[in-house]
Amino acid sequence: MKTCCDCKQEKPLEAFSKDKSNPDGLRYRCRGCASIKFKQDYYSRPDFWRAKSASWAKKNPEKKKLVQRNGDRKARYGLSAVDFERMLADQHGKCKICDMQMSPPNVDHCHSTGKIRGLLCTSCNSALGNFKDSPGLLQKAMLYLLDSLG
Repeated sequence: MKTCCDCKQEKPLEAFSKDKSNPDGLRYRCRGCASIKFKQDYYSRPDFWRAKSASWAKKNPEKKKLVQRNGDRKARYGLSAVDFERMLADQHGKCKICDMQMSPPNVDHCHSTGKIRGLLCTSCNSALGNFKDSPGLLQKAMLYLLDSLG
C-alpha cells in the first residue's frame, strides 16, 4: 500500500505508475490524480501540447503512422493492435482469398453485422466491396467468367 501525495488516500501499489527515478520505483501521485492533473495541464496549455505532439510526429513518422492505424482500427472495428497482429500471424501475412502477401492488410468485415471476417489484400477487399458483399453477384460473376472460357 502507498499514499498518494494529492488525494492523501492509501491505495494498492497497482494504482501507481512506474517511475524509476523514485526510490520505490513508483510515482508519488496515483493514476487517478495523475490523470486529473494531466487533463488540467492539457486544457490550460493546448498550444504547448499541440506543438509537442506535432514535434513528436515529425521526429517519428513511422510510429505516428502505426499509432494512427491502430487507433483507426480500434475505432472502426473494435480491433486492438494485439488482435490485429494475431490475425496477421494466423494468416501468415497472406490474403484469405488469393493467398498473396498483403501490403497493407485490409480488415474485411460484414457491413450489416460489423463482424470481422479476416484480413484481405487491397484488390480482394475492393472486389468484395464492388460486388456489395453479395454471394449471388459473386456467383453470377463466376458463371460469367466460366462461360466466357469455353
